[in-house]
Amino acid sequence: METASRVAEFRDAELAYHGKHGRYLPLDSERITLRSAVVGTQRGTWTPGPALERLGWTPPGPQRGACWVEVNNHGVLVNGICNLDGDGAFARFSVTGNAVVEYLTDDDIY
Repeated sequence: METASRVAEFRDAELAYHGKHGRYLPLDSERITLRSAVVGTQRGTWTPGPALERLGWTPPGPQRGACWVEVNNHGVLVNGICNLDGDGAFARFSVTGNAVVEYLTDDDIY
């Protein structure tokens, strides 16, 4: 799923950023901008803000869904949500460090 791929790509970008700068970069400030593409089948452009520019990564083309990055004492947590069918039920994804992206909702939620 597209949003799961974006979550993995954010994780990879965060790991690279950490390797270069010795810290992770929270992307909660980008959340509002990214939420414009959360609901429905239409793709929206994620407008890079200052945090995405510092991270040095932007999604490839218009996207469906939203992602944000939380940083805590345990490392980095990347989250993603989408509601492709517009029914109000959000599919949720999450990943930490080098782990596999987890799908946190039922299989019929997308």
